Amino acid sequence: MKNLNTYQPLTIANTSLLRHYLKEDIKYRFHFNGKESDKEINGTGNDYDFGARIYDARLGKWFSLDAFQDVYIALSPYTYAADNPINIIDRAGHLLKDKNGNIIATPTGNTVTRQSGLTYEENGKTYKTITKYQEVVIYTDKGTPIKALRKIESYVEEKGDDGNFTRVQKEPKPGSESNCHGYTFAGGQLVIEEKAGGKAIRTILKEDGYVMKEDGKPVSKDQADGFVEVGKGEIMHTGTKSGKLWSADHGDGVATENVSLLEAQSVYMKNPNAEMKFFKNGTSNNQNIKGVNVMDKKDAESYGAKTNEPIVE
Repeated sequence: MKNLNTYQPLTIANTSLLRHYLKEDIKYRFHFNGKESDKEINGTGNDYDFGARIYDARLGKWFSLDAFQDVYIALSPYTYAADNPINIIDRAGHLLKDKNGNIIATPTGNTVTRQSGLTYEENGKTYKTITKYQEVVIYTDKGTPIKALRKIESYVEEKGDDGNFTRVQKEPKPGSESNCHGYTFAGGQLVIEEKAGGKAIRTILKEDGYVMKEDGKPVSKDQADGFVEVGKGEIMHTGTKSGKLWSADHGDGVATENVSLLEAQSVYMKNPNAEMKFFKNGTSNNQNIKGVNVMDKKDAESYGAKTNEPIVE
């Protein structure tokens, strides 16, 4: 199979340079930037389907404006990847990530220190694991800021004879990088919390392309890519599905993965007020997250982040 890998901007496909390759390569649909050639309007090799928009290679322009132009107000709605495609990717018109698939985040300047898990006993001594987090802001596909926590370090404290805990050289227990919501919606890279009466998880579900209903009917367990536990208007726990198995982070160590739905759900489901709802990933691309890239506000704004909007918790 022959394929022309050279991309020539503002070039019509029917030039002598391309005609030979396109003729022999007619069955190979993916060309520039790995995107599928869309030949329905302007013929083979002239247009490329980027998911959210069609790119006209003859003109070097899009057929339409960026669907999220209201989010990236500092950028032209005709740009791709903030005019920086070497360092930034733009998957199907979603929130900008860097070239490694990391979430773009901005720091609030605050740090949070918490005990991770329960106090435990070993060899007659009492220990607890402490985790220090950087408070950051991440952004939904529509640009809404969401508060999150990124792990900086974990360490162990030992209880002394005076009842006080002091830091010691001991390997901490795993499991402090994320919580159930961070595992479900941020690839296990962050802690995402929703305070009482908050809207953080609902906002992510609404604005990141997740589907809760199809044809007016709730998504079923068999159709689902994940679940949400709801009680008295609050989202209590979330998890994901792969194939026929389920996974979730219960906050007591490493995530519980590839188990039954009963094992993935929380003890809250024993509450008579609890209800389990299911969702499909839809157009969400949050399953492709590789890490978190924390940068200052000025740099984040160059990617199109709305850093001055109210933060949702």
